[in-house]
Amino acid sequence: MSWHLLLWVVVGAVAVAAMMWMKAHPRKVPQGKAEYQARERVLSEAEQKFLRVLAPVVKAQGAWGVLCNVRLGDVIDPMGENRRRAWNRISQKHVDFVVVDENTRPLLCVELQDRSHRRNRRRKPDEVKRECLEAARVPLVAIEARREYDREWLKSIVKEHMVL
Repeated sequence: MSWHLLLWVVVGAVAVAAMMWMKAHPRKVPQGKAEYQARERVLSEAEQKFLRVLAPVVKAQGAWGVLCNVRLGDVIDPMGENRRRAWNRISQKHVDFVVVDENTRPLLCVELQDRSHRRNRRRKPDEVKRECLEAARVPLVAIEARREYDREWLKSIVKEHMVL
């Protein structure tokens, strides 16, 4: 018997033994409930800072309030015969802030643009959001993240874009 054949016989025997051991000792998947814990905060520091300025500005302009990190599918509804395809485009996307009236009708969407929005992989989702919101006639404003926000400047932007 040549050494090549002997090597293949040994490798085969080891493989069969390993498969038999794995079948006899299956991995134990933990059973029971998953564990969760509350986050320290829902919004990033930059988002919190912006919200503290945005909320009073929109209330002064006649809006009811601001919702944060809202799924795009909760702001707009797909229409037409390609509804399923349209839903798939928006179902996993979120808008940072949605300004709403007392019936929670969207009046304005705001995206806070931080460094992550400059990445190529974030540009396409941002374009999809803009395109879909525009088709639904819901204004979208992109605002560059800053250390501080001038209330009057933000008031002028909200006044210009918000649909009442």
